[in-house]
Amino acid sequence: MLKRLVFCLVSSFLLVLVHFGASFPAKNAPTPAQYFFILKRLAPQVQRVGILLEEDQEDQTNFLRQIDLAARANSCKVFVAKIKTLYDVAAQFQTLVSKYRVQVIWIPETGEILTSPVAQSYLIRKGMLNRILMIAPDSSWVDRGAGFTLIYGPRGFQPYANSNTLRALEISIPEEMQTKIQFAAN
Repeated sequence: MLKRLVFCLVSSFLLVLVHFGASFPAKNAPTPAQYFFILKRLAPQVQRVGILLEEDQEDQTNFLRQIDLAARANSCKVFVAKIKTLYDVAAQFQTLVSKYRVQVIWIPETGEILTSPVAQSYLIRKGMLNRILMIAPDSSWVDRGAGFTLIYGPRGFQPYANSNTLRALEISIPEEMQTKIQFAAN
């Protein structure tokens, strides 16, 4: 009887969590809070962050809520730009830079459009020209010149950064992060 009661309670709890949009991040998927934590350690002066998302990916409401909470906790304002086609990449980048004057652009996930070599090359190049730190969705972006991403390693999530990019953007790595950060082979 007790086992059945516990089972019913746990099942009800899980149903409530799922109903209200709770998500259970995969073990190898860092949370927005982890990205903002590292961002504020590397660049504490950052206040405006642009997010580039592809429009036709699955429902992003809960993910955007997590981003908003993480941004507020770190005294940042977030501006989201949605991309429908490859042609939108340049226009949305320009909107984030000129209209909202973002200091960082984060691409949290990639779909068909943002995995395009053209989009990736454009965003990294224009980010450097505009002195904007790019937070990448994966290590391949960092190898090509984006600022950093989080990768899952033996000690959990750790920053994977491009030292040349950080140096060009005049971002110095704090002493306490020196041993925790992994660098791309430049």
